[in-house]
Amino acid sequence: MDRQFTILTTYKSSELKGPALETFPHLRFVHRPVSESAGELVRVAASAMFGRNYDAVLVEGAREVLVMSLFKLATLNRKTRLFGNLMYFQVPPQNPLKRALYFLKRSIIAIGADRLVVLSSDEIDSYNRILGFPRRKLVFLLYKINDQEYLRSLTPTQGDYIYAGGDSIRDYKTLFEAVRGLDIKVKALTHLRFQPESIPANVEVIENTNTPAEYYSPCAQAMFVVLPIQPGFIRSSAQGTFLGSMFLRKAVVVSDTPGVRDIIRDGENGFVVPAGDAQALRTCIMKLAEDPALCRAVGDTAHNEVKHYYTLQRYLSDLFGVMQERLTANRR
Repeated sequence: MDRQFTILTTYKSSELKGPALETFPHLRFVHRPVSESAGELVRVAASAMFGRNYDAVLVEGAREVLVMSLFKLATLNRKTRLFGNLMYFQVPPQNPLKRALYFLKRSIIAIGADRLVVLSSDEIDSYNRILGFPRRKLVFLLYKINDQEYLRSLTPTQGDYIYAGGDSIRDYKTLFEAVRGLDIKVKALTHLRFQPESIPANVEVIENTNTPAEYYSPCAQAMFVVLPIQPGFIRSSAQGTFLGSMFLRKAVVVSDTPGVRDIIRDGENGFVVPAGDAQALRTCIMKLAEDPALCRAVGDTAHNEVKHYYTLQRYLSDLFGVMQERLTANRR
């Protein structure tokens, strides 16, 4: 292949680096990071689509893909391919006006985007069936370990408490019910707020600062990790947290929700419990608390898997492969 493709991306240059770029020398990235400012995103989108100076645009999340899609359609730009990474969508709202607006936005993205990368095989089906996205535009990529350099600096130990962390569609209510009255301590790191009387005496809720040190240091010293996720959502959640925990040799217990079984094999490299089922979660917690050897064995299996495969460079290689395949097909 002699053709080089120029790609505008809102990612920072530090986020797209390493051997993966060397493997795809025909992809040249131009970085234009945007802040939370909607005006700045509009200016970048207008420049990208009106100018037609780029073969493709790579952005992250529904907000950026929607704005880029709007300008692509408004400018009748058929040249510039649009790739959306880490795409999450919710169930449509029930209110008729909000529902109509929701599907209008989804339709704009479905028409404007060339490929939408999701992190769960379940999302391929639900986003097609419920939201109407064409299957050919949805691509599933297994996620990666976040903050791997920091995680390598930690020395895991088996402490005397369970770790739970994160905010996105977490189900701490079920966790609280599951551990209430047990002689087991729990540390929960989250921004979420709870009525004081709903928090069991053996649970310590800690403000989640979202820094790797404060988020993962307690995880490294836990007996095992529990990540309760709410049922009823069509999107996946918590992959970053349970992959990081697995890297730290922790047995993880995760609710059976979209994306979990793409990574977790129940009883082998982690444990999967029915979402929203406090009794099933309690049974699993008691089993692990009474069997440290099982925790270590499952945690070791998890660590050996994720450290070799769930890396940033593997994820970037998969992402770049999707982009190059689409761009090359477009030139044939």
